Amino acid sequence: MKIYKSFVMVNILKKFWPYYITSTSIVLYLIKRYFVGGVCKCTTNLTGKVVIVTGATKGIGKEVASVLAERGAHIIIASRDIIRGPEVCFEILKLTGNPNISFYYLDFTSFKSVQDFSRIIHNRKPIL
Repeated sequence: MKIYKSFVMVNILKKFWPYYITSTSIVLYLIKRYFVGGVCKCTTNLTGKVVIVTGATKGIGKEVASVLAERGAHIIIASRDIIRGPEVCFEILKLTGNPNISFYYLDFTSFKSVQDFSRIIHNRKPIL
């Protein structure tokens, strides 16, 4: 009886394997599309807008700052890494050609640092 069942299964797989492969491929493709996420296709000009980006010395923050700088925004990079911050400003300047990029020290673990940062930003950019 076991031999007969396995023989039937082999015949079924021989008959339907293209459908199995196709449906599995479609499902895997849809799962990939769902988890990959979207890509921003917005091209709005941000000239005259001021954007404060925290954590822009690496990773997603750096990419966000670069894209916003390409679109013309004034970028303020706020980070506690005083060595990497100015380097990233220069990299974004070279990449985008936007001269409106500045770096300010900001350490969220220190309330005094947050107060100093907000005071500096308020004095230099009162429209925020």
